[in-house]
Amino acid sequence: MFHEEVFLRLFGIPEEVTFLLYGLLTALLLWRFRLFILQSDFLPLVAALAFFTLSIFIDIGGLSRVASLRAGLELFFEDSAKLFGIVGWLFYTARLSLQVVPRTLAVSAEGRARVSVRPAAREVVGARLPER
Repeated sequence: MFHEEVFLRLFGIPEEVTFLLYGLLTALLLWRFRLFILQSDFLPLVAALAFFTLSIFIDIGGLSRVASLRAGLELFFEDSAKLFGIVGWLFYTARLSLQVVPRTLAVSAEGRARVSVRPAAREVVGARLPER
């Protein structure tokens, strides 16, 4: 993990600062792409972000303040929250790709019918094939 291995041990940056940077970067990206996200089916993304937030809450010791758990059980809950966050993020991006890619290919096919563009596959190393 970056917050445990890279930033903390190599650079001496505390985990809390790293988590703050994660949050700021996430907020920046959500703000930058807000219109695109709001046009999509964004509930899996919201669920993924909630699970990632829960994982960070557990990692900084929030769960041990709420309930006294053994370290192994706390680690299980932290990693489970990460896993569910990853699955939600994967579900969101896969579903979004299935919606966007066919539309993009259709637009590309329409454009190709109107404009003749020489494909890069026709180029050979060190030589060019003649135009048709």
